[in-house]
Amino acid sequence: MAETSSMIKVAPAAPERAVARRPSFTLLASEDLSPLVLRTAFVLAACAGCTNAAAMLGAFSAPGIGATGVTHVTGSLTKMGMVVADHDRAHSAPALAILGYVSGAAAAGASAPPGLLDLDRLRDYAAILFATALLLAGAAGLQELDHGHGFGFLPVVAAAAACGAQNGLATAATSSIVRTTHMTGMATDVGLILGRAAGRLRRGDRGPDGARPGLTGPELCRLGLYGRLALGFVGGAAVGSALVDKLELKYARALYAPAAVVLAVAAAAAAMGGGRAAAGGDVELPARTADAAIEEAGEQKSEQV
Repeated sequence: MAETSSMIKVAPAAPERAVARRPSFTLLASEDLSPLVLRTAFVLAACAGCTNAAAMLGAFSAPGIGATGVTHVTGSLTKMGMVVADHDRAHSAPALAILGYVSGAAAAGASAPPGLLDLDRLRDYAAILFATALLLAGAAGLQELDHGHGFGFLPVVAAAAACGAQNGLATAATSSIVRTTHMTGMATDVGLILGRAAGRLRRGDRGPDGARPGLTGPELCRLGLYGRLALGFVGGAAVGSALVDKLELKYARALYAPAAVVLAVAAAAAAMGGGRAAAGGDVELPARTADAAIEEAGEQKSEQV
């Protein structure tokens, strides 16, 4: 009997399954996003808010073109459904906004370097931002030339394409961490983060140091990022509203403001990229690539093991 019992082997406990994480999670888990990324995201979100506020206040005025958003697709799809229900084919602004936005994102997808943020490709990022600024300025110029006739659909398409290109670049370069032209996904992530933190506190989960974690480091980083994006978008919308309502800028002249800011960001990125290329990539910039963050996280894990 003893021999039989000694032959019985106890199966080892199954190893705990690791949670798969995107590279973006590693970037946040190892260290907060670089100041360069945070500041750029804030500025671009403000430009998007300014553009959308001007568009929704009727900057694009032409036969069949009414006030419409150009920085997102959800509202435009809703308006399209309303137009279909009313059989009102005269109002084409929602469809034009969707067409422009998707076209701009497609152009960014064809031009943006593959993978996460790469400081050696700053000039490639700058080229997309230059195109974004030109599209915004072009939308304003066409609307002013139009005076409500002739070019009515082109300004809407150009402004929406600028927003699609900007958001496409931000999404591609940060593995969907940063989206600068709409806040719906961000609000969903904030709700998920807060819900998970509340669940951990309710269950009494404790971290490695024995303390209740509440919000983890990566979650705090995300909340900080989302707070900056929301602040930038709202601030930009306030500026756009003031330009249209308070200063009473005619046509779509308010779009010259975000166009100038995006142009400045593009010029700065091009200059930094040029300086880095001239120095053989050895110039230190206030940013960290995702690859570096992933490598550091792997080294720290190896040291712990």
